[in-house]
Amino acid sequence: MRIKTEECCLLLIDIQEKLIPLINNNDDIVSNSLNLIDIASSLKIPIILTEQYPKGLGNTKKIIKDSLIGKDFFMIQKTSFSCFDSTDFKKQLSSLGKKQIIIAGIESHICVMQTVLDLQANGYEIFLVEKAIGSRKNSDHILGLNRMMNLKVCLTNIEMLIFELVRDSKHTLFKYFSKKYIK
Repeated sequence: MRIKTEECCLLLIDIQEKLIPLINNNDDIVSNSLNLIDIASSLKIPIILTEQYPKGLGNTKKIIKDSLIGKDFFMIQKTSFSCFDSTDFKKQLSSLGKKQIIIAGIESHICVMQTVLDLQANGYEIFLVEKAIGSRKNSDHILGLNRMMNLKVCLTNIEMLIFELVRDSKHTLFKYFSKKYIK
């Protein structure tokens, strides 16, 4: 399956102040999430942001929340581990009419994996962004990633994603993206 700009949205799962410092590759997750926000907003791809029990885990990491100022995005607070178990999430996702979901967030083996399982069971195509997902323990991250990969979920990276989304070097944003993200 090939990702298409007009058919996708970006889902950022639970990148929150109290939890992100405990995550194994937290710097990569934050920087790649910021990159994905820029790419998605530049291409007018809808963004959904979730927070898992913010009363206990805090709000979304400030740098990520700040990067969304002035951009169109949807914020969903939840207590369920799977985003798909949230009525607000399902309602918002349904209203977008997108069938491809680009995912970044934490934790790979819990909220990300349960969300992926539910999305896939409901006919969505999933694109996990390498180095934009993680867990507290690398072994848990790998276990969750392996389970999702065995279900034929697509693993991608920023460069692959850009080239798929713009499709042609003549795209108006290709030079911007290649200067900023392709090294």
